Amino acid sequence: ERWGGRTRLLLEIKAHGRNRKGSRDQELAERTAALLAQLPAADYANIRVLSFSQRVLETVAESLHTRDLLPPLLVRNLSHPGEMRKTTAAKLARCHVCCINIDSFSRSEVERVHRLEMPLYAYTVDTKKQVRHAKELGCSLLICNDPKKVRELVLELG
Repeated sequence: ERWGGRTRLLLEIKAHGRNRKGSRDQELAERTAALLAQLPAADYANIRVLSFSQRVLETVAESLHTRDLLPPLLVRNLSHPGEMRKTTAAKLARCHVCCINIDSFSRSEVERVHRLEMPLYAYTVDTKKQVRHAKELGCSLLICNDPKKVRELVLELG
């Protein structure tokens, strides 16, 4: 409510350990969807839901669908290329955006994302080297710890 109309909000739903396949992840995803469903359209448009769990993202989408709402942009986080290889194109395409660990992926490893015409986000981008690499990969959004510093690096690198 406080930030939705003022900025793009990246809302990450974490799935950990035993919860990765347990009911708590599903419950959290359903509760998140219920809260999203109550937001005004202007706020809702600025929200991105991120998760390393495909199942969590699909639960958010399904829960909103039962309320006759489209999901916000769903962002699939990937920490290493092996996850990309294990994720089918169909599952990846159910998300709207792919977000990668900037230190783990090469250009060839993100080609599938580009072939699906999905936006590519990167985390955690804090150094000039990482900003340069994100630019080479074709990333459209950078998740960082110091936005002012990273903005300056982006401008410096053109």
